[in-house]
Order: sequence, then structure tokens, then C-alpha cells
Amino acid sequence: MNLNTQIIDVFAGPGGLGEGFSAYNIEQNKKYPFQIKISVEMEENAHKTLRLRAFLRYFNQNPKLETPQIYVDYISGKNKLLGKLLEFRSFDFDDRKHIKTENDTREWDLLSPEFYCPKEYDKAKKLYSEQWGEIEKAIKRAMFEARRMTLGPDEKDIHKAIAEQIDPNVPSILIGGPPCQAFSMAGRSRRKGHVTNNVSSDTDENGKAIWDQDSDGRTWLYKEYIKIISEFQPEVFVMENVKGMLTAKVKDAEGNKVDIWRWIFADLNKPANVINTADPNLEYDIYSLACDINFKGGSDELQALNGNSFVLHAKNYGIPQARERVILLGIKKDISEKLSREFRSFLVPVQPEKQTTVQDAIGDLPVLRAGVGTTEHFSVDDEIPVRTKLKQAEETDFWRSTLNDKLTNTVTHLAESLDEHQQKVWSILNRAFSGHEKLLKLSKKFNSFTDKQTETTNTSIEKFTKFDFTRLEKETENNQSVIELKKWYTGGEEKTWILNHEARSHMDTDLCRYIYSSSYSLIKPQGEERDYPRLQELEEAGLDPKGHKNKKSFVDRFRTQIWNQPSTTVTSHIAKDGHYYIHPDPSQMRSLTVREAARLQTFPDNYFFEGPRTAQFIQVGNAVPPLLANKIAGVVNNIFNP
Repeated sequence: MNLNTQIIDVFAGPGGLGEGFSAYNIEQNKKYPFQIKISVEMEENAHKTLRLRAFLRYFNQNPKLETPQIYVDYISGKNKLLGKLLEFRSFDFDDRKHIKTENDTREWDLLSPEFYCPKEYDKAKKLYSEQWGEIEKAIKRAMFEARRMTLGPDEKDIHKAIAEQIDPNVPSILIGGPPCQAFSMAGRSRRKGHVTNNVSSDTDENGKAIWDQDSDGRTWLYKEYIKIISEFQPEVFVMENVKGMLTAKVKDAEGNKVDIWRWIFADLNKPANVINTADPNLEYDIYSLACDINFKGGSDELQALNGNSFVLHAKNYGIPQARERVILLGIKKDISEKLSREFRSFLVPVQPEKQTTVQDAIGDLPVLRAGVGTTEHFSVDDEIPVRTKLKQAEETDFWRSTLNDKLTNTVTHLAESLDEHQQKVWSILNRAFSGHEKLLKLSKKFNSFTDKQTETTNTSIEKFTKFDFTRLEKETENNQSVIELKKWYTGGEEKTWILNHEARSHMDTDLCRYIYSSSYSLIKPQGEERDYPRLQELEEAGLDPKGHKNKKSFVDRFRTQIWNQPSTTVTSHIAKDGHYYIHPDPSQMRSLTVREAARLQTFPDNYFFEGPRTAQFIQVGNAVPPLLANKIAGVVNNIFNP
């Protein structure tokens, strides 16, 4: 393969797929065969993350360059100049009559920060004069690489930008996956009977519009992906989507419900099926990355195909998360036919005992305390709880008084229980509660640039090993999956940054449920025992959700990530609340931070997520795990270098 094989990354999100491909290097010799030429994302904060990462990548992949101080100052909050210089402007790419590629120096002033933010440009040039030449080159690279556009409405601009960025004489690879909300099984369940982001002609008996798969425009966004395949004919494509894609159905010409995934496979195999202007001879063979299965065209073969053969279980490949996704590897037919018989598209799974866990992912991160944002209480005549927001200044006193009283009440309830399992929970919870005021000495946010490496989750949770009924075990030595994972986080560096590691504020009663749920999760299950509490058990601990209409539904929302197992699937829902992502250390009684979620998704520690915390969680939850993408990049590399 030629060096710098071109990557076109669409529906890029914060860049999980792109990060995996761009970080792939041959035999650790720092030669990177894949270069992202353009990444397209519509959401503002994800686009900012993409552009900032593109800026840093310029330095990371040049062994002669060090990380510039302007970047360090930006992510540490010391100086926001870099953010201004990289800020997207709507006119950035409106007038490109003379600008063709990032290597074209003509009319660069139209895009240069010297033009659109001259004050910040002059200030930065003086402050960072020693590195300024490379900084300006990196800004230029990032501006051309990370584009904020929308597939569909901006089709012409996107295709024009791709044409300007790629060299038709160099192999190219298209990566990305259309937004999955329309295919998501959970999403379809929530939307049943309602219209979401689309217009439907169907109504119920009350005249209310009903959501249906066919009417949701997101169902058909895969065609925008195929339009790019049709026009630019990449040698390879990698398309990702949720497993729910395999159960989504649409109506055919006769009004019958059919599997949409079969349509997608057929259209990817032969783009002319759906794109009138496509080359009728352009075809792709579609390979599974999970097993030795492929689709080479034909209606009979398609009907016999099992869509589940294309599902990748991330935990089987060293990812500390039980994430299932459909990932398709498309190879141009003329290339596919020439592949050696020895070529295998599928990834080699690790042994079950070698799977990585929550402990492997987040155990070495600093301990944090949660904030208390709201207090919940009942008056005499209240049927539903009254909630009061706390001021920042009230938080410390609240921890020492009200929260202390509520936790004491929980401990007392459990101590009186005759149930053996509840007694085990009490032992762990009481041990965690005895030191909860020590959390007041800790910050809610860890700052890599000012805080010393304090107590880690590994050392904090170790005190519970005194109870022989816990699931706590020491890390397995010489587990290559764990070694690989930790090296991936740090990039092989001894010292690394820990970014976006800040605890959320929670309601006081939820904090009590968190410490109970996490204590419960540490108990080694016996027989039919679950990893999370039942409603009856919460009631016995005095933690049942009084005033809620559907108590069982409420209780089922609380899940602690199990310490010695891969986590549950990290999704964008983590942005709404932390109930389904409770931290396994009872001493911290909180939900996961953005960094901990990013660790479960295998983002490197120096990957900075832009925007408010909610936006950061959404970016992390929607991404493809970069380490998984890196392994896929290895398969793609073998296509060109058997």
C-alpha cells in the first residue's frame, strides 16, 4: 500500500473510526498508512472535537515535533486562543474559486485565522512564536480536514470538498455509518405511536400522527453514503450501524414489510440499484469482520444470508464493553477477486478469560466525589416528593448533615434485615459510608495540569477485599489484551493526561441508591442472584422511589457497571442521567465521568471532547470504539499488503 492511503470519514461524530484508522501503524515503526483527508460531521460540538483532534494529529504523527504549548494551554483552560483560531465560520469554505487543496497556498488568507480573527491571531503568534510555523500549518490542515456539513442538504458541497481533498491516483477508503437512531431497537420502542423528527401520513384513532420506519428520513440516509461510493469509487468502505438495523422493516412496492438490511446490502453491492448515475459495472463484495462469510451479489444468496453473521461483539476483541454493532467491509469486486485464498477479513477473538473489564478500563483513574445538586424530601401531606436545588455554597454543609442522615437511615434499615444477601450489602455499604466524609477533601473534577495523582479507584475499592463474598480479584498479570488496552490509552507514554474527568451532581436520594447499588454489585452472585437490586430490596433499604407511578420501571433504570466484567453498551443515553452507568466503587457513590465512559469506548487519554458535559457524553456514546477501529484497519491494510 502506498503511504497515506486516503480516508474519507462521513457521519464522523467525534472521530472514533477515524482515530482507529489514522493511529494504525505498521509494526510499531511510526509509519502510518492511513491519512484522513476529510471528515464530515453536522453537530457543532462533535465537529469541534474533530477539528481539535486533527490539529493535534499533525504533531502526534511527526516524530520531530512536540505537542505545542498552545494546545496544552487550551485543554488546561489556561488560554482559549486555539479554540478561537480553529472556530468554524460559515464563510470558511463559501468562496473557494481559487482554493483547491490544503497544499494550494493561493488565497489561504480567505481561510487563515489572520483573516477572520486578526486580534487572536496576532496575540497567538507572539505568545507561541517558537512553534508558530508548525502551528499555522496544523491549523490549516485541521480546517481542510474537519468539515461541518450535513449529508443530504449539503450533498453538492460535500462532494466538491471530497473531490478537492483526495487524489484520484491514490487508493481511498470510505468509513462511517449513517445515524442509527431510526434503526435503534430502544429508539423504535420509545417512538412507537409517535412521530419523531419526521412527517407521517398515518394517524391513530385520535388523529395523532404515528411514527413509522418508512417516513423517518434517517432510515434512508444510507443512500447518501452510497452516493459517495458511486461518485468516488473507493477501493474499500467500512460501514457501521446498530444491531437494530437487522430487525428494522420498511414497505416494498407492494406494501409488504421487508428487512431493510437486505436492501442496504443489495445497494452497497451494486450502487446502480439505487443511484441512476452510478457506473453499472461498479460492484463491491461485502465481507463480515466476525466470521468467514461474505456477500458477492445475487438475490438467492441475499435471501440465504444471515444478517447476524455481520455483527461484531466488541468484548470479544479486547474492548472492555459488551457492544454489538453491524460492521460491513466492502471491497471493490475487481480487488476482491484478486485476493489471496489466505486472506481473512474476520478479526481473531480473544479467549473469554482474556476479555478486558471495567476494572481494566477505569481502575487506575483518580477517585472523585459526586456533587449534590438537588435534595428530595416529603412534607406531611405530599404524595410526590418535593425537590429543592442546592447552591454551591450549601453543598459541604449538606454532605455533613442531610446526606449523612439519609445514609445513616439506609445503613440502619439494612442492619435490621434478616436477609443474608442484604446483610452482605450492609457490610460493604457500611464500610463505604464510614469514610464518606473524606470525599469532601476531594474535588469533583480531576485536573491533569494542577492535581497530583491521588488515590485511584483500584486502591479505593481494594478495602472491600476483606469480605470474602465479593467478586473483587487482582488484575491478571500478562494478559496481553489488558497490556494492549493500557498501552492504547497512553500511547505508550509513561505520563499521560486525564481529560474530561469530572463527576456530575446528583440528587441526594439517588446518591443513596448509587452507594446501595454499587455495594450490591460487588457481591459474588450465587445461583439466581442478580447484579442489581429488586424493588423489594430497595424498599427494605428505605430507598424505593416514593411518589413515582411506575416503581418497577424506575428501579430498573439503576445499573452499576460490574467491576470484573465488560461494561454494558455505552450509548448517548448516558447524557440524560447516570442511573444506568453507576460507578462500581461504593466509596465514590456516583455515576461515570466522560473520561470513564471514554475509557470504556477505548478513546486515548489525550482525546479531548469539546462542548458542555452533556454534549461530551453524547459524542462518546455515539462513537465507534477507536481500538476496535484500529483492529479493523489492520484487516484493511492486509487487503493491500497480503
